[in-house]
Amino acid sequence: MGTPVIVIFVDIRGFTRWSEGIEAFQYMDNFISKFYNIIQIHFPDTFMKPLGDGAMIIEKIEGDFRGELLMNILKTRLDRIDQVENEFQDLCDEFSEVRGYHTSLKLGWGLVRGDVKTLEDNKDFIGA
Repeated sequence: MGTPVIVIFVDIRGFTRWSEGIEAFQYMDNFISKFYNIIQIHFPDTFMKPLGDGAMIIEKIEGDFRGELLMNILKTRLDRIDQVENEFQDLCDEFSEVRGYHTSLKLGWGLVRGDVKTLEDNKDFIGA
């Protein structure tokens, strides 16, 4: 039996084209670090696996994974996603203003639930 989790995927839409500009390329490591920090603030006590211009967030869930509990869990996570969206927009606006390089990026999200197994080193998960 696996561990019940919610898995959230997020990536920056339009990042590849945006990062091709010299202004973006010079500072994209700092930009991505700030992006990851925003995620970590709003998804504490989770496993976050950076994926370049995105991330996979895994949160272990205790208790029955159905009904009202599931709805409350999902609502809370959707509220957190909304907070990340707002702060990411602020990050884009700040980059545009400070660097003088138009930064109109959006986030793409995916959210699933299921069971996973922890790999031996406890640093990653696998599952369907």
